[in-house]
Amino acid sequence: MKLEDLVEGQEFYGVLGQLVRDHDGKRKRVITTEGQVIPAGIYIECSKAVREANELGTIFKINIGVSRKPVGVLYLHSLRKQELLTVNEWSQKYGRY
Repeated sequence: MKLEDLVEGQEFYGVLGQLVRDHDGKRKRVITTEGQVIPAGIYIECSKAVREANELGTIFKINIGVSRKPVGVLYLHSLRKQELLTVNEWSQKYGRY
């Protein structure tokens, strides 16, 4: 699946994302990882406070939605802005991942 195959309003649950520096090296961002239905390397909009509180390389499980910016570009976002959980936190809250 490619980004352009996604449809506005789609939701995906338990997507894995990794905390990295963005292309200009200034901000911590979460991107999708390899081996999922969602394409790898797509930024996910999510809580800045949670991103800043974790180390680069942290893996999160996130419930995400697909939206469209006013200019027509598709993007991914956390369904619950503050619910950005590490894999361990996810397992404690929802059970085995």
